[in-house]
Amino acid sequence: MKMMHSEDSLESLLRKAGKRPSPESDVSNDIMAATKQAWYDAVANHRRARIRRFVTTSAIAASLLVAIVIAFLPTMEGSDIQPMGHIASISGSMHINGKHSGQKVLSVGDYLATDGASRMSLVLNNGVSLIIDEFTELEFTSERVISLNSGRLYFDSGNSNSNMIIKTAIGNIEDIGTQYEVHVRNESLKVAMREGETLVSLADGVKHTTIAGDGSGDVIVIDRDGSVERTTISSSDPYWGWVLDASEDIALEGKNLSEILLLAGRLTGRKVIFNTPEVQRIAETTRLSGGTLDPELIETTLPLIMETTTLSITLKQDRIEIESNNNSNL
Repeated sequence: MKMMHSEDSLESLLRKAGKRPSPESDVSNDIMAATKQAWYDAVANHRRARIRRFVTTSAIAASLLVAIVIAFLPTMEGSDIQPMGHIASISGSMHINGKHSGQKVLSVGDYLATDGASRMSLVLNNGVSLIIDEFTELEFTSERVISLNSGRLYFDSGNSNSNMIIKTAIGNIEDIGTQYEVHVRNESLKVAMREGETLVSLADGVKHTTIAGDGSGDVIVIDRDGSVERTTISSSDPYWGWVLDASEDIALEGKNLSEILLLAGRLTGRKVIFNTPEVQRIAETTRLSGGTLDPELIETTLPLIMETTTLSITLKQDRIEIESNNNSNL
């Protein structure tokens, strides 16, 4: 039996079926019109879908933009805030602007308060170091002015020429390159000098100069009625122990021995004396690594640090003596 290919079978069937009758013209027109309308509807639906997607996407983008603006609005509004410095260390808790805070960066306008179990050390951008005692309230009025409302602070200008002013209800204290304490308590103002000089200006125009040198400094107590009492205090007196308690630990890494000795001397109110120029050179070129020095433990820890070097240390009441730990004449 002869097999037919599928193409041949299809062609034979089409010949037998004959020519298909054409539809009437009205039917053709209806079909054409329906097809065209369906095409128009499809195009319109596609456009509406694109518009809906565009509107939805635009709405989402607008919402995100609003959210971003809201998130950054405080920063934008506070762009004129002037940073003052940062909190270097703190024991206990503190309040900034009336709220318990873990804030580290300080700005002009910030109001700080400590309670009976809190002390902190601050480092300002101009190089000044501040130690804030318990029960103290103060405000950074401007870049140059600190308003001390109550309590006690310790001011160390370091190597800076800050010309800062501590403002109190009784008088203002102007720094002239120095270390000193200001204490506002029971309607009185106390200024205790450790190094350098300050100018105390009272509300009635009277001015008092306080100085420190040769291991001792002035202590002046001024009552609200204007009465003044003067005494003196040693720069290494145990009275200054509260400053050591609140000071931040000294990082040793990368510092030379001379830096640590001078800083220890400044914190304890002692003068550092190098036995010979060569001993001083060795201290300046001896690099330390790792660890920290607790200011409260300077008396016991500093000799241990010296044991790791070729130098020795003698701690006296008013000075720190450094010499070679061998018999050679350095």
